[in-house]
Amino acid sequence: MPNTMTWLRFALCLGLIGLCLRAPAPPASAGTTGTLYGFVQTAQNAPVAAAAISVTSPSQNAKTQTDARGQFTFVALIPDTYAVTASKEGYETVTLTGVEVVADNTRTVFVQLKPVKTLGAVVVSRSGLVSAGTTVDVYSMNRPVQRTLVGINGGYDINNSYSAIAAVPGAFVPPIASGWNQPVFIRGGAFDQVGYEYDGIPVNRAYDNAPLTTLSNVGQQLVQVYTGGAPADAESRGLAGYINQVVRTGSYPGFTDVTLGIGSPAL
Repeated sequence: MPNTMTWLRFALCLGLIGLCLRAPAPPASAGTTGTLYGFVQTAQNAPVAAAAISVTSPSQNAKTQTDARGQFTFVALIPDTYAVTASKEGYETVTLTGVEVVADNTRTVFVQLKPVKTLGAVVVSRSGLVSAGTTVDVYSMNRPVQRTLVGINGGYDINNSYSAIAAVPGAFVPPIASGWNQPVFIRGGAFDQVGYEYDGIPVNRAYDNAPLTTLSNVGQQLVQVYTGGAPADAESRGLAGYINQVVRTGSYPGFTDVTLGIGSPAL
């Protein structure tokens, strides 16, 4: 027959087992991040696919893009107040501010993108005498365009090429362009950093590159303005920009090549 001590030990073990079975489970730890879910659509409720989405807050920055249904998801965002930006080429960029992300919650947002309105187009010519192989911006303006722009910045009558040049982005022509030795500034460069050619013939002064030309449009087919430097095949050099006048073949008044010389053995 078992002794008293054995029974006491047996009863103690049964009590401990009962306490373990009745002990409550430890509470689950709360989450520390939240989720942001959204849709990007047009005003006609059409999904906008491949739109760039970014979220920004003092705590965290993240980027993604929409899928074919215009949906996007950010998981594991630090709880904070975010700015949500949606952008895509051809649409206006939209930013939603004050988007609250809470831990263990999913926030849903809707973004509507509007198409960008096109006010006009600039035709850029990359063919002709000096355009081959150039990687800078080229603006070509024919005589009708020059007549349309004649009132912009002076240079009337046969010198209205200056008004057309003044309309080029990045170019500045001082007001009341008289024509003779008229400075033209392109992309903030000095007036002697612009190269000039007349139908492929350089007209800058050799020793200081100063312009010694009047941009008359007599017999001119078009004027080409290169912003950013001269093309590789140019005879004239310019650090800030380059201007070339292309002669209109078969026009009136006619033109010809004349070679003149004056001097003595000393010259």
